[in-house]
Amino acid sequence: MQPRASHYAILVLSSLLALSLPAADPCDPYASLDRRHSIACLAALRAPLDAAPDDAHLLGLAIQAYANLCLEILPDDCGIYGPWFGYAQELTRQRIALRQGREPATLAEAAPELWLRIVDGDTRSVEAAVQRYPAEVDTPQARALHAAATRDHRAVVLLA
Repeated sequence: MQPRASHYAILVLSSLLALSLPAADPCDPYASLDRRHSIACLAALRAPLDAAPDDAHLLGLAIQAYANLCLEILPDDCGIYGPWFGYAQELTRQRIALRQGREPATLAEAAPELWLRIVDGDTRSVEAAVQRYPAEVDTPQARALHAAATRDHRAVVLLA
């Protein structure tokens, strides 16, 4: 299966987002989309997640790192996403279960799961989810998600 052209657009948009956000966590999956950074991030998250497997923030960081790996498609990967998509889906199920049916309180909290939906091609639900956070529609995260979901890249012009 060949990578979809939209994956490359998402990678570019995510890169713009990474440049516009300050690194707040020691393992910040938004700091770089380089495969080595994502893998190092996952390695750094291993011990904290072992110690606190129900930490929604840590799970979100791991989901985003896996989503980044899905976006960096290399010909030698096993399948279009390699094993990363399945790992991210499992962590997403765990994170949703922890919320016990509650929606994420902020777009930043929802973002890792939304990026994974975009990787999977579920763009309509992402655009609807972004609209549920009206106070955050002008944030770099919301603009990048909107642009990736709608393929309307005009939203990220202000990020560059």
